[in-house]
Amino acid sequence: MKQVVVPFSIGNYKDEVLCDVVSMDATHLLLGRPWQYDNRAMHDGFTNRYSFMHAGKKITLAPLTPSQVIEDQTSLKKSKEVAKEKKKMSVYASSREIRKCLSSHQSLFILVFKDHCLLAELPADFPASILSLLQEFEDVFPKETAKGLPPLRGIEH
Repeated sequence: MKQVVVPFSIGNYKDEVLCDVVSMDATHLLLGRPWQYDNRAMHDGFTNRYSFMHAGKKITLAPLTPSQVIEDQTSLKKSKEVAKEKKKMSVYASSREIRKCLSSHQSLFILVFKDHCLLAELPADFPASILSLLQEFEDVFPKETAKGLPPLRGIEH
C-alpha cells in the first residue's frame, strides 16, 4: 500500500498527516485515529467537533454547515464538468498530433483507453485508417471501468 505525507490547513491550523493512498472521486482528507491519537484530539460526538491543542492554542474543527455542503458540492460538480471538457479537448488535440505524426511518416504508437463511447466522440475528419484500426481492436478494452472502491468481501479490517 502506498502512503504519502499530506500537508493541510483548516483556517489558521496547519499540519501534515500520513495518509494511505486510495482512489476516490472526491478529494476529502479523512483524519483517522492515528491523527487523533498523535494530536490528543477530543471528539464531541453530538456536535461532531474535534478539539485539541496546537502550538499553544486550542483548535476546534467543526463540520461544514448545510449551505457550505451545497456550495462544496456545486464547486465539485463544476470542476468535474471542466475536467470532462478538458478531456474532450485533449481527444481533439491528440487527433491533431496523430495526423501530424502520420503525415511526417514517423513511427506511431497509440494507447487508447476507451471510456464509454470515446470512439464515437472522435471528430468527423479523424483519419479512417486509424479509426478502422481502433474499431478492429475494440474488444481488447473493457466496456466499463470500475467505479470507486471494490465491493465489500469476507473479513474487513
